[in-house]
Amino acid sequence: MVGPQVRRLRSAAKLNQDELAARCFLLGFEISGGGISHIETGVRGVSDLEMVLLARALRVPIDDLIPAELPKWLKDLRPPTARDGDCGAGGHGSILKIRKLSAILALDRS
Repeated sequence: MVGPQVRRLRSAAKLNQDELAARCFLLGFEISGGGISHIETGVRGVSDLEMVLLARALRVPIDDLIPAELPKWLKDLRPPTARDGDCGAGGHGSILKIRKLSAILALDRS
């Protein structure tokens, strides 16, 4: 989610990916230029600590790494069945799934 902002900020700072990786390394975040590339393209996510260290390496406030708008797929975090109304009245579909899972877990304990 922060990848495009990392790329934009890195470019604005006139850093290549290896230079940003070197700054990160000095802060204790061991990552290669290839790792920076993976973050920028969304192949690799970042932890909250890595996000803080990236912001420090880029010398920007952490808020600059957060996109102004969430990607469409993140706006509704409910499972598709909950969005589509497939659960039925009262969410019986989900209750049945929970009962099946409970039965499987009970078998594992015996």
